[in-house]
Amino acid sequence: MINELHIRLLYGSWTTIDSSWNNYELYSSFWRLYINKYDGAQLIRPDHPPFPIKKNTIYFIPPWLRILSQTSQPTPHFYIHFDIVNLTPQIIQKLFPNPILIRSNVNFANLIKHIDAQHNQPTTSSTSLCRIKALLYDSLAELIRQLPPSSRNILDQTLSTQRRFAPCLQYIQDHLSDNLSNSHLAKRCHMSINHFVHAFKKNIGQSPAQYVLHQRIARCAQLLILTDNTIDQIAESMGFANRFHFSRHFKKIMNIAPAAYRKTIRT
Repeated sequence: MINELHIRLLYGSWTTIDSSWNNYELYSSFWRLYINKYDGAQLIRPDHPPFPIKKNTIYFIPPWLRILSQTSQPTPHFYIHFDIVNLTPQIIQKLFPNPILIRSNVNFANLIKHIDAQHNQPTTSSTSLCRIKALLYDSLAELIRQLPPSSRNILDQTLSTQRRFAPCLQYIQDHLSDNLSNSHLAKRCHMSINHFVHAFKKNIGQSPAQYVLHQRIARCAQLLILTDNTIDQIAESMGFANRFHFSRHFKKIMNIAPAAYRKTIRT
């Protein structure tokens, strides 16, 4: 299972959240890890009670959740944006429908202490990056351990059945800007086209074309937040014919236009 489940670090930093953080929608295609230095912040979901963010505690905010953020006082805020590779939106929404408090242990406390000591320094040093990745992997292990046995079984079975598609899933991630035809992807898995398309949809939950489109939109959403590239540049880099073609698909999946998404999403 280790080879099928790994983390891609996108960005990590310290900031200070205040009243300007209130009512930001955190809907995104990537995971977030939050650690706040003080109490007072919370996450709000429609038809759910407020979800408080307690000080010096690790939280995971899964992707594809519509959540508003609020804070009653300024607080130093450490956040990490990351992907858990090979977890599809369907399995994420099924297993992780809410923000998650990661139960602490001595190792977490030590890692948080080291990260806290670096809060006025860049997170791009090799030491900081290693500690951030250690925190993410330890937190991911605890997240999986906290799942009910039935959910852990679903996760294990999903990763096991996806193993046969590992060559094409990795190829898709590495070549999102290319023409990813069914015939080309089927060859990567040594299957006939018809068998590949049927088996892919049965095991992954989407047709190959749908999966590729969602992965492209997810990557574009990350680029909108993490880079200063123009929307035209992002659309072209992910294989879309033009900005309008990209914007139509982006709004259909993300329920918001790319320009508005870039303005709205924050830490």
